[in-house]
Amino acid sequence: MKIAVIGYGAIGSFVIGHLTAEPSIEVSAVFSLPPPSACPAPVVGSVKDLLSTRPDLVVECAGHQALKETGEAVLRSGTDLLVVSVGALADLTLE
Repeated sequence: MKIAVIGYGAIGSFVIGHLTAEPSIEVSAVFSLPPPSACPAPVVGSVKDLLSTRPDLVVECAGHQALKETGEAVLRSGTDLLVVSVGALADLTLE
């Protein structure tokens, strides 16, 4: 399974560490601002680049604003999206 990750903070680095330890999972790309200097997976410069790796799943680990800015593009591409920042789904100011 190919998984891409948005965000490489505390949650993203934890998730990526566990994903890369599983031989049946390929972390196809990581998109994070600012870009991480050290990451065990390929770092890309945009969500478009992340989606070009054709992941089976994108895991959002970057917070409410990142979900607002990237979630629609991921879903419109036909890629499944796992939302870690679930509080964003109840935030009426993010319409």
